[in-house]
Amino acid sequence: MNPGVSGWLKRFVTHKAKAFLEAPDASYTRSQLELDFSSYEYLYHIIQPTGLMYGYPIRFIEAPHPKASEWTEKDKVKVLLAESYISSGLYFRYDENQDMAVTVQQVLEDIRNYYAENYHLYSENRNSLFGRKRETISQIEYILDQRISIKYDWRNFWTSFFHNSFLFFDLINFVQWMETQGDPPLPESEQQNIKIQRQNLRLLILQVIAAAAHADEGVKREARELFNYFLQSANLPAHKKKQAESAFNKGINLETLNLSEVKSWAMKKYFLELAILTTWANRHISDSEKAFLSNLANQLKLTPEELTHSMSAVENFVFEYWDQVHYLQIKQNYRIVSERLIQRMGQTARKNQKRISLEIAESRELVMLLRKGTTQTLTAEEKEKVREQLLDILRAIPAFTFLLLPGAFITLPILFRIIPKNILYPSSFRDEE
Repeated sequence: MNPGVSGWLKRFVTHKAKAFLEAPDASYTRSQLELDFSSYEYLYHIIQPTGLMYGYPIRFIEAPHPKASEWTEKDKVKVLLAESYISSGLYFRYDENQDMAVTVQQVLEDIRNYYAENYHLYSENRNSLFGRKRETISQIEYILDQRISIKYDWRNFWTSFFHNSFLFFDLINFVQWMETQGDPPLPESEQQNIKIQRQNLRLLILQVIAAAAHADEGVKREARELFNYFLQSANLPAHKKKQAESAFNKGINLETLNLSEVKSWAMKKYFLELAILTTWANRHISDSEKAFLSNLANQLKLTPEELTHSMSAVENFVFEYWDQVHYLQIKQNYRIVSERLIQRMGQTARKNQKRISLEIAESRELVMLLRKGTTQTLTAEEKEKVREQLLDILRAIPAFTFLLLPGAFITLPILFRIIPKNILYPSSFRDEE
């Protein structure tokens, strides 16, 4: 499959349907999730680990296609966006009693209809494109290619990734549209109001990034590049683009922004985590930036726990892909953020120590190895078993469910720093810390 060649989406859908039949438990369908997520929580759960929220998509939702390593960066983003739409649509359409191919076809129709109803370019005739008859899947191919493209600026580091940084915004709107299916059609005047509201939300995102960039003394270069990257993707009318640029150049007070317009939980998380990413410009979040983020979370009506989770979500993502996030590759920065990440995960573990203790007690092999580790040194293979089982326990706990735990970073000694000492702390591992 080559995403740069016409017909790739049909081959991709066939590949995903086959993968589902071979391993249905590995698929992100609502019936397979252990927790009862809302549609917006589900969207966040599958998309956040990919990096698409942050304009830096690095991994796919499920196991990548066998030839993914041969694709260009643009093609990888295109496939990830297709996978994201299909996975989001399956939340609403999945039926274990229905053939998967039929279900996916329904989702593809949903995607086409969503764009036809919400974007004028695709609305004139849902069964054709610019007067040429095209089947649904061919139309979606064209649409995906159009949605990821932005005007390229060689001066901007961030735009070297050739894609639209507001793709997650599109996905939130798609989920919102799916939620309202079955409702009476909106009058044309109301549809126009929705278009204006979405423009205003994109402007508001840029203003929040601007406010976050000014939360501490001095605007960092990376924050400006991030802002410019999102500005190019926002596709705002000229007068609103000027408003956004003015907010960044002069600074803007959070209290002047109408954040009550941010309705869905996923959109609130999107605003908050882009602000967190902006404060990462110097890899150190100052007291004034902490106060800013706390104030932002409060205005978005997100709890302190949700703020803490979002801080961890951004940090975990960066750590999982540190070697690919070029502007963060400084050893001193890595040490600063790694320590902060360990402390934050430790706080979460302490709040859930009763659940962790129960999970450990239910694993006979783990208990045996931990007991052995108190009197003698475990083999390398045994230590790896302990590490993997402890990681699995953390991933099974709701407080950690949304987090992409960076497995390569979390070594066994780090796990013994995260998990409370009163639960376990074999002496044979202390020398390795």
